Formats: sequence, structure tokens, C-alpha cells
Amino acid sequence: MKKQFTQETFDKMIDKVVFWNELAGNLPEDKSLEPVYLQLVREEMFGQNEFLQGWFTSDKVMQADGVADLIFTGGMLSCLQGDYRIFTDSELQSLETEEVIALLSSTLIEYGGIVNDSLYSLCFKMSEVMDVESVFNAVYSSNMTKYATDDELAGAYQDQFGFIESVDFAEWQCEQIEEQNRYSGVNYHKVGSYYIFTAKQDVQSGVVFDKPKIVKPSTFKEPIDLSQYIY
Repeated sequence: MKKQFTQETFDKMIDKVVFWNELAGNLPEDKSLEPVYLQLVREEMFGQNEFLQGWFTSDKVMQADGVADLIFTGGMLSCLQGDYRIFTDSELQSLETEEVIALLSSTLIEYGGIVNDSLYSLCFKMSEVMDVESVFNAVYSSNMTKYATDDELAGAYQDQFGFIESVDFAEWQCEQIEEQNRYSGVNYHKVGSYYIFTAKQDVQSGVVFDKPKIVKPSTFKEPIDLSQYIY
């Protein structure tokens, strides 16, 4: 049974996007983040194996993953911009999905419009073929595992060594990440009960990050199979 997509549904998802970003230290009032998130949402729209490729190849799982990633990046960008709606739901009913995809694409390329409206429009239309909220929640749950608690880090240590000893699990995790030879300058900070691991440089590409990049700890879990949410 198809699940109705509403403004309330959209707002709940954006609240989760803001919560995740606030834990990372990215605040909606920090307008200096706008160019960063514009680039991120462009990558999720136009990049390889991202939303548009899924659309043009009729790969609905790729589309679903792309929609969730667009909500994560575009949702934060819309908060940085300020949000408002142009289309009503009744007006969206009369539009083709291709039209709202073109709207979001042109908004991102020209950056002459507010992302919030075109992003909502995309979610509304894609809800005709998938449960957008459940798709987003699956990816959100995965993204939350980029942050780790004390118990989760201890569990990861035990999974690797088979026992628990008196060590600094956060420091151990930093060493583990660096030993993978992907990132350098790995460090962590704690927000509430969560440890957040960051790196200063991508060793493979040589890119030095303007702001330390959040990297995945051993506790990270990939999203569950999204195909179950496609109608």
C-alpha cells in the first residue's frame, strides 16, 4: 500500500538531518557552509551511481539511495538558505516526475532558486513509486552509525580481539582508521554520548580538507536493502 507523503513527513526528515549535522558541528545558522552543501548535493544529483544515473537507467534502488542522499545534503542546504514552498500538493499532482527532476537539476546548476521547494517536489513525486520516508530512515540509521558510543567501540574491539582490556577505545579506533591507509590526521571529539572521528587528509587523493572530514569507525553499518520500500 502506497504511503502518502506530506509536509509533516518532509519536516520530520529535515529535523533528523539537522540533528545529525549539529552533532557534527554543522549548524544551520552557519551560512559559510552553504557552498560546501551546494557541492555535496550536486554530487548526489549528478555524480556517478547517484540519483540521475539511477533515473536514466531505471534502477529504482539507485534512485532510492539517491533520494535519501539528496534529502541529507539538500535538506541541510535548504535550512541554510531558509525554506518556503511554491507548489501546493494539488499542483504537484499534475506535474510529471521528469518536470520536478528538471526543476531540481536547474536549481542546482544555476543556483537561482530555493532548494527546499524542488526537493520537496522530488520527494512528493518519488513517493508514487517508493516509501520515501522509510528509505530515508534506513539511510539515516546507517549514517548515525558513523558516530559511536563507548559500548559500541568496546564491542568493535571485542569483535576484533575476542576480549576486552583496559584501553582507550577511541584512541584505538583512530589508530585503526589510520592503519587502513586511506586517511591521515585522524582524531576524535565527543558530543553527548557520541564519539565523532575526523581526518585532516585523504591519503589516496592527497586532498587536505578545509574542515576535518567525518570518517567511518568500525561501528559503521551500511543501509539495509532499500528494495523492500519500492512499490
